[in-house]
Amino acid sequence: MDIDYASNWVILDSYTVTLLLKYSLWIKKIFKHSLACDEVFIPTLINKLKLNRRVYSTKRIDDMPNTLQGNLDYINWWDGSPYVWKDGDEKKLKKAVALGHLFSRKFDIYNSNSKNLKKAIESMIKDN
Repeated sequence: MDIDYASNWVILDSYTVTLLLKYSLWIKKIFKHSLACDEVFIPTLINKLKLNRRVYSTKRIDDMPNTLQGNLDYINWWDGSPYVWKDGDEKKLKKAVALGHLFSRKFDIYNSNSKNLKKAIESMIKDN
């Protein structure tokens, strides 16, 4: 068996989660004594079940030199820890959606300074 390793921060659709849950007994049996098993069993099963394209982007995604976000979330670690999206960031988020990202964080859409961002997010959700 090939063992794989990846970030435990991953966005999974319901189809992928359902398949992984079907393997829960196998996961417990094989990985119960491992270290960082969530960083091992998830990528191992994703590769075994050939679900890579449902989870990871194969294209390099740069927002800053030498950065790559392989899973399909879009979290801006380079401007914060993580950066809180605000008005004026709509173009970056629309670009992330166009690149295939499925999820992002952190937002403060209830802040009175984020009215445009909230409208842009609502529009992106309706369009997809």
